[in-house]
Amino acid sequence: MVGSNEAKATVNRFMGALKAALDNVSPTAPPPSAVAAISAALGSAGNTLSALLTAITNLPESLAGAITLSSLLDADGDDKARQLVSELNSQTSLAQAAFSVKLKLVNAMLSGSTGDEDEIAIFSIMQAAKAYDQAELYQLAAGATWDTLYSSFDGDEYDELVNTLQQPV
Repeated sequence: MVGSNEAKATVNRFMGALKAALDNVSPTAPPPSAVAAISAALGSAGNTLSALLTAITNLPESLAGAITLSSLLDADGDDKARQLVSELNSQTSLAQAAFSVKLKLVNAMLSGSTGDEDEIAIFSIMQAAKAYDQAELYQLAAGATWDTLYSSFDGDEYDELVNTLQQPV
């Protein structure tokens, strides 16, 4: 791979997140809006390599609204969110996942009943966020809302959460 170390790290994080997402994607077809968005974005690529490169470069921006984490997680959102957290954690790429992805994963696990498995996965995200940037830890807690976190956690996991949020780096 050619490029700066920062560029290589960015590509490696992207590839890790892509692999984790693909390993956990549902075998059901993506929503029609996602397929239409991909077709529309690539359909205008033209027939030159330069035009195709431009279309591929602009593809993430074109698809931003069509493919969402919630559309990939569907009804078993908390189970799939836990699987994705586990996969990203095992690849040591959870800390580098985008804040918006971490927040959506936390909220998916907080929706409905929050069992010990959910609490442990949420705590893994919080620990990874803290290791990456302590400010992100507090942004995650605020984004999920303090009340929701505190009311969803219990037992040892509650104590660990409180200690993590109260510890300085």
